[in-house]
Amino acid sequence: MKLLIDTNVLLDVFLCREQFVADAKKLFIMKQFRDAELWIAAQSYTDLYYVGAKAHGSAHMQEILKEVSPLLNVCSIDGADISYALSEQWEDFEDCLIWRAAKKIKADYIVTRNTADFVRSDIPALTPAQFFSTIEAEQNLTYEEAEF
Repeated sequence: MKLLIDTNVLLDVFLCREQFVADAKKLFIMKQFRDAELWIAAQSYTDLYYVGAKAHGSAHMQEILKEVSPLLNVCSIDGADISYALSEQWEDFEDCLIWRAAKKIKADYIVTRNTADFVRSDIPALTPAQFFSTIEAEQNLTYEEAEF
């Protein structure tokens, strides 16, 4: 299963956002069990660094990114993707690029906390909590007891 992880979900982990971090960490547990491929759009790295460095400092955020990078596959965004996203005229250009990356990798799901931003997506966009409820119901997979 291929998952395109939106920037906001990774920030939940990096910034330890208490309300959201547990479900976000389960994505990495799925990766450890080889139940999913975790993908990120290349431009998310700059957003992660920018926001994370404000909270943790530059050096610490670079260490966090070095640590997590081996767990994430990166989908590049090129000029054709940007042109396509501009022609689509989504309300949020960045979210359209996330969707475009998900299309390129043939993602099964986009995992985001902002599902409303993906109403035009033909790839299901679910919050981490919705995603885990779905796979538990459909595939009888649960990650409640595992640690990351």
